[in-house]
Amino acid sequence: MGAIARFRPFAALDAHMDDMVRRALTDPPSAVTPQDGWLPAADVYQDGSDALILMNLPSINPENVSVQTRNRMVVVSGERETVGAPEGATVLRQEIRRGRFRRGFRLPDGTDVEAISATYRDGVLEVRLPGARRDATTRDIPVEVTVQHADTSSTNTLDDGAPVE
Repeated sequence: MGAIARFRPFAALDAHMDDMVRRALTDPPSAVTPQDGWLPAADVYQDGSDALILMNLPSINPENVSVQTRNRMVVVSGERETVGAPEGATVLRQEIRRGRFRRGFRLPDGTDVEAISATYRDGVLEVRLPGARRDATTRDIPVEVTVQHADTSSTNTLDDGAPVE
């Protein structure tokens, strides 16, 4: 006897809404076009001085994947080919997203565009953005203070925050 599957009449709508919210919160408006069918999941990491984008693209032929830079963005696009059900089979459930996709990411300041690389292995696309490290150091800037005395003025720099006399 087969297992009983829970009836979820709004599962497809939930998945579509999740994609719409993810697009609105993570991708700039120019990164995704309305005719795109789906968005692959992605993680973005800092790896030393590089940024690293990992995209989950299982069952996609790497020859159908394109990585381009344009307008200070890196854009990954491609297509998961539609595979029909075996002859005579009836589809009971279809959850794998198919068709075209396009996903864009803003290039961080300092990215060496000519050195960007992409590799595909075991269904994961890795896009490395060399030199994308953001400078996280802080620097104290001394404040110059002009003090007016009776009929002279002098300019002193405060290093320790003490009042100038």
